[in-house]
Amino acid sequence: YRKRTKRLCRLAVINDAKALEFVPENLITRKLCLRAVIHGCEFLKLIPKHLLNEEMYLAAIGHYNQDFSALEGQFVSQKFCKKAVKQNPFALQCIPDEHINKKMCLDAVCADAEVWDYVPERFKNERFVAEVVLRQIKSIGIEDSDSVKRLMHGMDWFSFDALVGKGD
Repeated sequence: YRKRTKRLCRLAVINDAKALEFVPENLITRKLCLRAVIHGCEFLKLIPKHLLNEEMYLAAIGHYNQDFSALEGQFVSQKFCKKAVKQNPFALQCIPDEHINKKMCLDAVCADAEVWDYVPERFKNERFVAEVVLRQIKSIGIEDSDSVKRLMHGMDWFSFDALVGKGD
């Protein structure tokens, strides 16, 4: 039997986040918990309730392709959801529908097109797609409307004037 020291516990958690489960309560710190949750959302369940906060949840969602089910129903403020999606677009899949807005979806899809599957149907329309395309075009440095119109020529459904509010 080895005495569990702060250092030994820290090394164990760095090596395997599951080790947090065996750390004595008096040695569990905010920093140690952060070291565990950066390995994935599933380690949130090992964190003592008094240490769970926005920082902990944001650290947990920092990686792509995670199981976000541990986040459901937790920290569901609009502010948190916005930060979560900015940090990891795939967080969109675990955000309650009432906290999802169009801008959040646009930001997520522009950051990673694979997030499209998690965009609520109410936003999936031609105008939304056009806004994504326009943002992407602007991100590569094409700013003027004439250049955008030339690029979008032939796309019957795309109306630059409607997008910028000139023809609705």
